[in-house]
Parts: sequence; structure tokens; C-alpha cells
Amino acid sequence: MIDYSLELKSRDIENPQTKRYFKEVYSCYAQGNYRSAVVMLWSVVVTDLLFKLDNLINSDDSANYESIRTEINSERSSNPKSPAWELELVKKMVERSELLDSVDLTNLAHLQQHRHLSAHPVMTNAEVLFEPSKDLVRSHIRHALESVLTKPAIMGQKVFSSFIQDVANYYSDYSPTYTEFERFINARYLSRISLQATNKIFTNLWDFFFFKENSDCDQYSKAIGQALSVVYKSAKSDLRTLIEGDKKSYKIRNFEDKKRMVNCSVFLVKHGELVGMLEDDSISILESFSRTSQLHATLTPFLHEDEKSYVESFKAFDEIIDELAYKSLVTISKSYFDTSSEALTCGITYYCDSGSFDSAHTRFYRFVEPYLTSLSDEHIEVFCEKVMSNRGFGSINQCLGGCPSGQTKICELIISRSLDTAKIDKDFIKEHLDELGLSAGKDENSGNA
Repeated sequence: MIDYSLELKSRDIENPQTKRYFKEVYSCYAQGNYRSAVVMLWSVVVTDLLFKLDNLINSDDSANYESIRTEINSERSSNPKSPAWELELVKKMVERSELLDSVDLTNLAHLQQHRHLSAHPVMTNAEVLFEPSKDLVRSHIRHALESVLTKPAIMGQKVFSSFIQDVANYYSDYSPTYTEFERFINARYLSRISLQATNKIFTNLWDFFFFKENSDCDQYSKAIGQALSVVYKSAKSDLRTLIEGDKKSYKIRNFEDKKRMVNCSVFLVKHGELVGMLEDDSISILESFSRTSQLHATLTPFLHEDEKSYVESFKAFDEIIDELAYKSLVTISKSYFDTSSEALTCGITYYCDSGSFDSAHTRFYRFVEPYLTSLSDEHIEVFCEKVMSNRGFGSINQCLGGCPSGQTKICELIISRSLDTAKIDKDFIKEHLDELGLSAGKDENSGNA
């Protein structure tokens, strides 16, 4: 593991004056002048907060920050020799901005206490000055960097407003991959904000993605869903606790726009553990959505205990299977249940039930050929049992006759496998190929042709 580097972290300080002042702090620390480092660090923290306050006065919430500045100036004027206003500044930034949280306040209050002990001749019982340890000073410096010095002033605003605007702009301008999107959000926000601010962003994103109905939410639904996934991934345990504590705030709307419902379902496929935390009315909405089409049924595996139940819900629709829906069924079965066995059996059965040469040709290339390499011995046996159930000129010709290249591929696959000969008559398969003037390309005894 690479040790945390104070020097490298200090490069993230945006304000050039703060960065210059911090060099003095680090110099004292590096040379072992720990009392001096603590005294200077507190001064740099307070100064940087004042810089950020000045920047925030130009923001949308300017009245709030102007009032903080006025109140601090009043305290300084009324008692110019007292440093009490310094901690008051920290408290006001905790209470009236999103830059700091209560944990930051506790840690910064400890820094101030150690600053006073380091700056004034307070003697211990042994008649020696207070001496902060290297580890203590390092801890103070690290927290100061992470909670104040490296945070941009914008983090003091209502973070979600700037977050959602940045997300929409970045997504529109660059059409990023998920990995690029994650890197952007982590670098710009999640690595710099408190857990409290992360919770607020997550709650607001959930509302935008799963419940709000307006043109912006519709237009950027996919981007918002990906952002929600990134935020959730950054603090899963804490955010699950947040949901458990207030389930009514995390609900799902029954959108008329099915694209919105598709996006919601795709998110829950990725994070199925959240489904069990939803209230019954939201589950009912998802169940209703799953019954609206084959494709929608494939997007709700989280409503089923196992793959068999999931595939049965797909088969409950019309006899004609949609190609895109089937591809979704196989893909999601594998990713969600870690198996696509039932889904592949569904495709084989559909192919074997072809009613004509034309449908056999179409079904082979849509529902069998793309998945040949994924078929297990059990799938081959299912295929053979079905097509050989009528050894006359029946189902085997109906299945294979409309797709000559399909005959070769499947028969090659059958002959190449070491399958149960009680179920599979390989000689019959070879004879059938000879009758049609085809070669399986492989001989059972000699291996490759």
C-alpha cells in the first residue's frame, strides 16, 4: 500500500495564496518543528475559509454568505483581542453551508485547542511546554487538507445544483463511457465532499431519477441513472443505511414514458440488493412494468428467486419471441443469476418448434447460432431429444432442412461431444447428413476432418 502523501495532496489546493501559506506549514512539519506547524496550520485553515467565504458571496446564495461575513466582522470588531470568532466561523460554515459537516467541526476544534496549547506558555505538571507528536500533527494536516484546503469554494453552495448541471453538461458534451463518467464525478465531487453531502446528492438523484417528471429528467434520465450508480458505488454501506432509515423517501413513480421505466429497471439490475429495501407500492409498479412486454420482462430479474422463474415470466408472452428481448434474456440471466441455462433452453425449444423451413432458418440464426459456443451437453441433449422424437421425415427435417449450414454446425457439435448414447443416436445424425448430401466435417473416430 502506498503511504498517504501530504505533499502530493497539497497540490490539490486551488487557491494560490493558500498553497503558498501551506508550504510554510509543511516546512515546519518536515523539519520537526511541530508546535510551529500546528500554530501555522490553524491560521491557514481560518484564512482559507475567509477566502472561500468571499468567493461564495458571489454565488446564488450570496445573502446567506454575506450575513456570515457580517456576523464574523461584528464579532471581530466587538472584541479585537479575542480569537473566538475563528471557531465561530467554522461553526457557521457547518450550519449554513455544505462545505463542512459536524465531524469536520469536531476535528477542527481539536486543532484549535492544540494550536492554543502550542502557541501559549501553558506548562504541564512536569514544567514542560506542550509538545504535539509527529503523528498528531500529521493527522491534523491531513484532515485540514481534506476537509478545507483542497475543497473548491463551490462545495459550500448547495452542492446538488452544481452537481446535476455538471453531470448534464459533461454527458451532453462528451458522451462518456461509464468509466470516464465515474472518474469525472469522483474527481470533481465525491473525493472532495463529506459523507453528509454525498447523502444529499444521492437522495436528490434518486428523486430525479425514480420519481420526478419533467423535461430535464426525461432528457437526461440515462445520465442521471449512471451518476446515481457512481454515487451509490462510492458509499454503498452508508447509503443503504440511509435508505433503511427513511424508506418512504426512496420510491418509484409509474412513468407513462416506458423509457424512464427501462432506465429505472436497468439501474436495479445492476444494484439488485436495493430492491429488497423498496416498499410494496414500488415493487407493485415494477411488477406491472414487467408484464407489459417480453423486453420489459427481461429487465426485472430482481423480481424472481431464480433463473427458472425469470425465464418462465418471459415465456408467458406470445409464442413469437422478439430477437432483442431474447438477447436481453440470455445476457441478464448470465450476469444476474450467474447462469443462462434456462434461457438457452428456451431458445433451443423455440427453434425446434419451427413450423416451416423459413421459420427454422430465421430462428436458427437469431436464437441458436449466436449462442452455440455457450451450449452445454445438457442443451445438446435437449435439442436431440426434440428433433429425434420423430425419426421419419418429421421434426429433424423441419428444424434442419430450412437451414443447411445450421444442420452442419449443430450436427458437428453433436458428434464432437461425448454425450449419453442412450439419448443420442449419432449414427442416425450421420445418416441424416448423408441423405441431405452434407458432411458434418468431423468423424467420431478420427477427430478433425
